[in-house]
Amino acid sequence: MYINFQNFGFNAAAKTRYFNGKSEYPERMHQLPEILCIIDGSFELTVDGITEVAKKGDICVITPFRTHSWHTPESCTVWQLVISMDFAEDFLSGENLYISGTKSVFTPSKALFDYVTEVFPGPHSMQSNIDSDLQRYCTIKSIVYSVFTEYMRRIPKKITSLNHNALTKLLLYINEHYTENIDLTTAAKELGYNKTYLSRCISSMPNVNFRKLVNSLRIDKAKNLLATTELKIFDVAEECGFANERTLQRTFIEIVGKTPREYRTFKQQNIE
Repeated sequence: MYINFQNFGFNAAAKTRYFNGKSEYPERMHQLPEILCIIDGSFELTVDGITEVAKKGDICVITPFRTHSWHTPESCTVWQLVISMDFAEDFLSGENLYISGTKSVFTPSKALFDYVTEVFPGPHSMQSNIDSDLQRYCTIKSIVYSVFTEYMRRIPKKITSLNHNALTKLLLYINEHYTENIDLTTAAKELGYNKTYLSRCISSMPNVNFRKLVNSLRIDKAKNLLATTELKIFDVAEECGFANERTLQRTFIEIVGKTPREYRTFKQQNIE
């Protein structure tokens, strides 16, 4: 699982991508709301272990801290918008309130779909802080408001107690201390939270626990070192906080499905 820390706390940020063809989007989690617009074809979206099929004309809404991935069995055209929380504050407001729908995929009105496809940036990627560009800010805000308004109206809500601040602080703590022998007790003490409360916040994310968060980040760091350096495998293990090469190998296979050496070879041959 990939954990994205890039835009945590960064306001007025937006990232768009345009996928055309077959795509495999590995499991990930981040603090940011995400919108997917299916321009053509269909694909399978899995959120918190539940798989839905999205087809041409559908829109998908992924709210913060949800593990998600997608797979396109055939050629598909998808526009992706990932935004900072301030764009969706009218819908995801309240420090301790997490609001989502009972499903992620919905079929919008023709008017909404036509509007979104008319104003989306087109077949290129863009990522920037758009605070200084009022027109682009208003465009993104308008898309988000329109999509979330219809999504919340069409899809039944589920409300779960979730402290965004606690989870953000925990993820940032793990990012800073992943090379150390950290545990939930230490993290809770350092962050000033009760261990039981912090554990409850983590358990609100299906199939996730503290050790999985730590190992997921360590493996992502290891993948980067394997792809971009010539470090020996046991050195990669040490750099990423694993006790030894054997532990790295076992965890790598469990999360990635390949051994570290296989992954390095695949990256060098541009297979993955």
